[in-house]
Amino acid sequence: MAQPNQLFVRVISHGTFREGTSQKGNAYIMGEAFAFESDANNPYPQKISYYCESKDDVLKSGEWAVPVSYLVRDNRLDFRLNTKEAVPYELIFPKPKPAVQANGATPSTTATKAN
Repeated sequence: MAQPNQLFVRVISHGTFREGTSQKGNAYIMGEAFAFESDANNPYPQKISYYCESKDDVLKSGEWAVPVSYLVRDNRLDFRLNTKEAVPYELIFPKPKPAVQANGATPSTTATKAN
């Protein structure tokens, strides 16, 4: 459930992951996705990897709003994605409705009629 002033990251997932065994013999699953930075000057998503406890924790294909938590570790902030509480992006950040012109038409219908 979203909390007031909670930090979210916009993530696009294709449902991909990789799994294997570390040098110490521990099994791991890493989800792979693309996250958008908060910097408006960089509109391109960056590839990220995140730890998963099981394959069920891998984000399904789609656009997600993923809550972020953080810890202070060794005097540094350590940010964590909580993929178990991810929600479809549109539920947190609804897409704006198209502007309506004075005649009641939207820009998309006006462009269609002009052709």
